[in-house]
Formats: sequence, C-alpha cells, structure tokens
Amino acid sequence: MLKLLGRVRFITLATVLGFICQGVLAQSNAYHEQQFSGSLISVPVPSGWVAEYQELGDVVVIGDGFSKGFLMAIGPDQVPSEYLRNTLLDMGANELVSKVRTVRLAGYDAAVVDNFGIVHEKYVALRKSGVLLIMYGTTKNEPEDLTAYLNIIVDKTRINPSDYPDSLTGRYSVEAVSDAANSTHTMPALMTISLKEQVFLNANGVYGDSGEQKKIGQTDTHTFTASWVRRGNRLIIQENNKQFVNYLITPSNEGLTLMDQNGVVSHWIRQ
Repeated sequence: MLKLLGRVRFITLATVLGFICQGVLAQSNAYHEQQFSGSLISVPVPSGWVAEYQELGDVVVIGDGFSKGFLMAIGPDQVPSEYLRNTLLDMGANELVSKVRTVRLAGYDAAVVDNFGIVHEKYVALRKSGVLLIMYGTTKNEPEDLTAYLNIIVDKTRINPSDYPDSLTGRYSVEAVSDAANSTHTMPALMTISLKEQVFLNANGVYGDSGEQKKIGQTDTHTFTASWVRRGNRLIIQENNKQFVNYLITPSNEGLTLMDQNGVVSHWIRQ
C-alpha cells in the first residue's frame, strides 16, 4: 500500500531564501499577483519582494531578500490549532505548543505561534478553500514586520480549485521507484521497488488502494479507501482529512508519473 505522508513540515526559511536578491522594503498595501502551477494558483507579492515556486515540496517562497519573508504551502483540512500543535510536536518543538493561539486573519479562523530568537519566527495555519493554508515566516526585525503583511497575503492568496478530470480517473497498477540521491531534478541511481498493488481514482473523488501486505508470520490482503483531488499540477490523496500525500503529476500515454514531497517517484500504469 502506498505510504501516505503525514503533515507538511515547516522548514527553516533561511534554507530556501538564498535565491532572492536584496530588495527594498515594501508597503503592505502595494503588491502584484504572481501565478504558479501548483496547489497555490497565485500569491500576492508585496512591492520590492520576489517569489519562487519550489516544485518538489509544492511550496511558494516570497521575501524581500534581506530581512523577512514567508514560506507557503497547503495541508489537510483540519482544525488549524490542532494541526499546528501536532506539527510542532512532530518537529520536537514541544516548548512552542503552549504558545499556539487562535486568531482571525482576513476573516478566516487561524492558529498562530510567535517564536522570539535571533530571528523572529511566525507559524500560521488557517482553513481556506477546503484545505489548510500553511505559512512560516521569519524576520530579523520586530514581529510587526511580518504581521503587517499577513491579512493581505491570506486574503489574496488563491488556492487551485479542486478538480476530478476524466483523464485521471480509472484503475492503475503501481510501480514505485525511490530516488536514492533525493535529487530534485536529475534523480540518478534510481532503485526499483516491486509492489503488488493496484489503485483506482473514481470520478466522485474516491481513492482506492488494494495490495498484498505482509504482516508478521502471515500474508494479508487489505483494502482501504480515501479521497483524491487534483489541484493544478498536483494530485492530493487524503485519508480522514489528516494523512495526505501531495504528488507532482506528469501524465503519459501509459498512465501517470508521480513524485511525492520526499522525491519518491511512482509510475502508475493504466489498466
């Protein structure tokens, strides 16, 4: 059975802001909309800031290249404060769990954590368009340096609508390939993993996965159901609105090639 990923993890923004050249300080009411091909269809980019789409993680990064910026992604549709607490526990940031607070941002229920240190960090999760909009921000300045942008970014960010195209529905057999080098683009030294597995995508958004699963001392056949949706160039599979996997999808004559957020490639052969 395909392993469903857990929560989208917040990652250190400094590791993905290196591409941004230094810009001027922006006014929060001046911005331009920039479009992307992933789950976020467009994001308001404040004047003087630049943006980049990180395809592997389905992440949009915006910032001024000097003092502040945000990392943005989507997650499963669940209570924002619950999601944020569980994510912080997964990260080992237990000391921040008690700092989760609920607020309203641009009319949406949200959960926010402010973490003060050498740089100020802000963690945000809120429900929008049937998913969680997840934001991680850092600034070298005062927390207000990020807060001034939150409402307009939350309000103007557009999430790709859910879609169930006929071109994706059907039954597939699965061949999974793991990227041993964890490379974003070149993927050398691929190692093939044989799986006795079939999946199906129903037109009404039901996902099914059936395969031979080996337990200790026995072989057991297990079938489970979940939901699927396409958002832009992503195929998103969820179970109980919590566990989910976000694939980059590339259709072909044979079926689909999918890459998850860990760089693991799956080939789905249409039956």
